[in-house]
Amino acid sequence: MNPLSNSFGDEIPPYTPSSIDEISSSVEKLRLYFNRGSTRSYSWRIKQLNTLLRLITDNQSLLAEALHKDLGKCSIEAALTEVTVTALECKEAISKLRSWMVSLLSIYEYGVFMSTINLRDIL
Repeated sequence: MNPLSNSFGDEIPPYTPSSIDEISSSVEKLRLYFNRGSTRSYSWRIKQLNTLLRLITDNQSLLAEALHKDLGKCSIEAALTEVTVTALECKEAISKLRSWMVSLLSIYEYGVFMSTINLRDIL
C-alpha cells in the first residue's frame, strides 16, 4: 500500500497552504452553513462522527507517523494515548448523541418557556 493512501487506496493529496482569501471565504461559507441550522440534526451529527471515526481507523499508521515526526511518540504510545483514545471518544459520542441532544433541547425549551412567563400574570 502506498504510504500516502488510506485503506481504500484513495490518494492523500500533498499539503498546500491556503491563502488568507481562501481561508476567509471558507470561514464565511461555514458560518452561513452553521447559521442556517444545518448542523443541528441528529443525522448530520452522526454522519460527521462516523466519518471522523472512519478517518481515524483508516489512517492509524499515518497518524502514528505524524505523531512520531511532530512529537517524537513511538507507534505504541501514539496508538495508546492519541489514536485509540480519540476513536473510543468518537464511539462514545455516537452511542450517547441522542441523549445529549434531548438534554440540550429540554434545557433550551425550558429556557424559552421561562422567558415567556410574565410575573404580572402569576401574581
